[in-house]
Amino acid sequence: MKKIGIVSGKGGTGKTTISINLSIVTNSSLLDADITCPNVGKMLNIKEQANAEDGKIIPIKKYGIEILSTSLMSEEGKPISFRGPMISKAIVEMLNMTKWNGKKLIIDMPPGTSDALLTLINIANDIIIVTEPTKVAREDVERTIQLLKKFNKNIIGIIENKSGEIYGIGEGEEIAKKYNIKFLGRIPLDKRIRKCNDEGKPPVLCYEDIKKEFLEIAKRTGIFNELFV
Repeated sequence: MKKIGIVSGKGGTGKTTISINLSIVTNSSLLDADITCPNVGKMLNIKEQANAEDGKIIPIKKYGIEILSTSLMSEEGKPISFRGPMISKAIVEMLNMTKWNGKKLIIDMPPGTSDALLTLINIANDIIIVTEPTKVAREDVERTIQLLKKFNKNIIGIIENKSGEIYGIGEGEEIAKKYNIKFLGRIPLDKRIRKCNDEGKPPVLCYEDIKKEFLEIAKRTGIFNELFV
């Protein structure tokens, strides 16, 4: 199973939105690896909890994809408090003890450059970076890129999220040029996306223009070629 990590380095850039919608348009399995702050379950309006069978976790199936998150294995609204080593252990167990059936797994990675991210860096085959067009986000993303290069990880490209009049435009493309990384495209700051997220509905299943934007990004990655034959 090919594992694609969605990384930012900064919280709040919209990694989860990107991960969910990219998973749906590419029919990829989805792992919410932000162990202590999982949002996938809420953003997809999943009420049921994951079960186990023959010692394996069975991921939830919704919107045509397999999904697993700690939010699907704990009481709703209850805080999840793990120390660093426990977070890394939980991530490895969720990956190895889950009965995945898909060929590709998109991993919504936690922010920062802590133990959790280092664990996932070693697991992921490829990395997609998400940023927002602000100077603060750029600083965090550049530090993360340097870390990824130190580990010789394959960075597929960078996505600029929340692009537009309010946050600005162009930082993602500038970062891509600076580090010789492919610029995959930009997703605008769109109130329709926020509304869909709050209602637990994937924007790509609500609006054709948003679906088209994510499909174009998927095509530019070069790793979902079977969808575009």
